[in-house]
Amino acid sequence: MVKRGRSVLVVDDDRFIQKIITTILKESGLFSNFLTASNGYEGLKILKERGNEIDLVFCDLNMPDFDGLKFLEAKEKLKELKDIPVIILTAAEEKELKLKALELGANDFITKPADPAEIIARARVQLKIKQLQDELKKQNRILKELSNTDPLTKIYNRRHFMDLLDREFARSMRYGRPLSLAIVDIDHFKMVNDTYGHQIGDRVLIEFVKRIKEGLRKHDVLGRYGGEEFTILLPETKLSDAVKVIERHRKNMDEKPVLLEPWIHVTFSAGVTGIPDVEAESVDDMIKQADLALYNAKNSGRNRVISYKEVTENPLKNNS
Repeated sequence: MVKRGRSVLVVDDDRFIQKIITTILKESGLFSNFLTASNGYEGLKILKERGNEIDLVFCDLNMPDFDGLKFLEAKEKLKELKDIPVIILTAAEEKELKLKALELGANDFITKPADPAEIIARARVQLKIKQLQDELKKQNRILKELSNTDPLTKIYNRRHFMDLLDREFARSMRYGRPLSLAIVDIDHFKMVNDTYGHQIGDRVLIEFVKRIKEGLRKHDVLGRYGGEEFTILLPETKLSDAVKVIERHRKNMDEKPVLLEPWIHVTFSAGVTGIPDVEAESVDDMIKQADLALYNAKNSGRNRVISYKEVTENPLKNNS
């Protein structure tokens, strides 16, 4: 992947000043791409269109109609643009104007006419700060992903899945929309670990998840509930349709081995519930219902999908 060169935007109604700033920055070697705008409105438009490319903005404070203060105020309202540093250019010495600009998000000031060395030095400082901020944001994204993800299968862990289930349950209850939940358990998984070892067992889990994910819709959510047990959240899905989806996965898993070397064939059992087809007052209710349906699937011979409605209509004798 080719690394993107740094980009700078110079916003000034004086084209001569634009040219001076741009020339100084070109000679510094700090930037590869140079953009210009003649007023704050034009500059804001460029930021909206190409903000993810721009590393630094030089903006004049005094411009007709849409000045530097209006530019800063509009930029601060746009979350995706807030972290782009702005150095204000001004010939004014008024302290109040500078304080106002700082309050609106300006990162630094240069008083015109500016010394080229000062322009380069201040640009270098802001680029370094932005680089550190970008690295911090990247690390925070990685940490967030790690905190939400099961390290082996790379799907959502139990805690984050439950957060998403809470959110979807509240939305479904508020708007009267259907929501289904399945708990899936790999049959006789202990035998896989005992026969082939835990490394092969881990490979089975990884491939199992891969196969399940391939057949899910974009808005369905797959999580690892614990061990060889997985949860599937199916928003906007009636219970009868959810059973069909999970049954299709069950047949697919039953028909093809999950690993070819060594050849390992696994099946799964699943319990499914869903509102409003089944009454549930909380997420805990849905978990208990799906778990009870799963219990029935396992006690009925495994390798099958059972809905909670089937349990209530035809309860097993050993279900207590």
